Amino acid sequence: MRNRSTYIALAIYALMLAGAVLAFLWIRHQGAALVAPAPSGPQFGVAAAAPGQVDVIPHLLLALAVILIAARAVGAVSSPRSG
Repeated sequence: MRNRSTYIALAIYALMLAGAVLAFLWIRHQGAALVAPAPSGPQFGVAAAAPGQVDVIPHLLLALAVILIAARAVGAVSSPRSG
C-alpha cells in the first residue's frame, strides 16, 4: 500500500501538468488573434554565396566535426581503464 506522501506527490505533479497545459492553451488563445505587421526596410535572408565569397556553413560543420573527433580521441586516450 502506498503511503500518503506518494499520493500528495502524484496530486502535485498532476496539478503542475494541468497548469502547464492550461497556460499553453491560454497563451495560444491570446496569440491567435495577433497579426504581424508588414515588414518595413530591407529584407534579409539566407542566399547562396556570391562568386568570390566563402560559404560559411560547410566550414562551420567541418570545424564542429573536427572538434568532436578530437574530443572523443582525447577522451579515449585519457580515460582511466578499469579491469
